[in-house]
Amino acid sequence: MNRSLLVNSCALVLLSLWATSAMVRAEGVVFYSAADFSITEEDLRRYLQFEKSTATVGEYGSPARVQQALTELYVLKTLARQADDQSVLDGEHAAWIAYYQVALEKVRRLIASEVEGKLGQVNWPAEAKTYYLAHSPEFVRRETVTVRALLLKTESRSLLEALEMAMELVPDDATVEQFARIVTAHSEDPAGGDGLLESVSKGQTVPEFEAAAFALEEPGDISEPVVSQFGVHVIQLLEKTPESPLPFDAVGDRIIDALKEKRTLEFANVVRSSPLLDPPADVVIHQDHIDEFLRSVDAEHKQTQLDLLNR
Repeated sequence: MNRSLLVNSCALVLLSLWATSAMVRAEGVVFYSAADFSITEEDLRRYLQFEKSTATVGEYGSPARVQQALTELYVLKTLARQADDQSVLDGEHAAWIAYYQVALEKVRRLIASEVEGKLGQVNWPAEAKTYYLAHSPEFVRRETVTVRALLLKTESRSLLEALEMAMELVPDDATVEQFARIVTAHSEDPAGGDGLLESVSKGQTVPEFEAAAFALEEPGDISEPVVSQFGVHVIQLLEKTPESPLPFDAVGDRIIDALKEKRTLEFANVVRSSPLLDPPADVVIHQDHIDEFLRSVDAEHKQTQLDLLNR
């Protein structure tokens, strides 16, 4: 057999296998069968579409998810058959549940469709820019400091001894290099290292340390000894970055995401409340009947409470 004939033969075999597979899938694979029910690929597909709350990869997701869904369907159908045999639910109640569940799904899909349409009509970049300009204080880079700190604990010495030791170790005019050597040699910070704390913002350290660190103004400035729950600190400022506005390009996508989430809820509430704000012309609201019924419920409720108190 020459090379060309071999290639053509292989292609025909693959085409035949593909066609057979497509026919089986079109007819629907039967996974479970009994005298009164079956579980097919169509059942699986609809079940996964109905119950999944998060996006899946591909039509079915992972093999593990498919196996789980098939098991759930099998248990559901066999127990439902057992329930039918024991007549645990009469036809009237079954019809109401069927209507109610279908109505809920219809409404869910209607709201999703309406919301999707409304979201698609919004100019999100323009909306985000408007929000950004109106709420500029929300979009700032917080003031930060980069410092190096010496820590002397008070567990093995008195507070006064720790304060005196700090004063002796750190001269007022210590350079950055000198202070770094002092910290490396004498600091008792459990984290170890050279005492460097980079880009610290307010709220990240204990109040005493924070107040002293942010009070320093120029790189190289050294604080007086600071007492906190951890011991005695001496802090040197290395860099101070003032608060500054974040540009729109840095926060635009985040604003759009937040606005979409907010508008999704708002649009959904508009759809849900529309029958109340604008009832259909053919619907008659018998408010007098509603009020009378509520009065009877209220009277029954109060009587029940009274009976409980008198027991």
